[in-house]
Amino acid sequence: MNRKNAIFIAPLSVLSLLLMGCSSSEAAPSGERKLYSLEDVTSEYQAAADELFLPAGFEWIGFSPEEAELFMPGVGTGNAQFEWLCAWQIEWLESMPVDSEAAELALIQLRSALDLEIMTRYLDKEGRDIFIQDLDRAELGDASGVQQDVDVNCAHVERV
Repeated sequence: MNRKNAIFIAPLSVLSLLLMGCSSSEAAPSGERKLYSLEDVTSEYQAAADELFLPAGFEWIGFSPEEAELFMPGVGTGNAQFEWLCAWQIEWLESMPVDSEAAELALIQLRSALDLEIMTRYLDKEGRDIFIQDLDRAELGDASGVQQDVDVNCAHVERV
């Protein structure tokens, strides 16, 4: 694995751990950080999804934890935003060779990801810099960085 891969995968792995939530045995004592119930985090996910739009052919997956009962604030928002990011990366990869207007729209959406919480709160500067470099290369027709991110992080998102 080269340095770029390690730098980009590591922050996204940390993001993945944050987005998974906490089990009930890990709940903070009263008076400390508030934890969200499944209902709370599902509402948070839906509120974030309502602020974003997916490319044609994609649908929101929804928040569905595997085992956690309590969640850190931001988990729902992060899941929705990450799902959105993956959908637009896939849209760009699929449209780039066949529809330059759709590819341009996808790149505009991907640039706007820099303002999302997944980029401003959960990804470190090195991860953001790599994301920006990947977008810069994408604008020149080099899909390698976007493709690598989709391969590593977006298996859960598909066009329906």
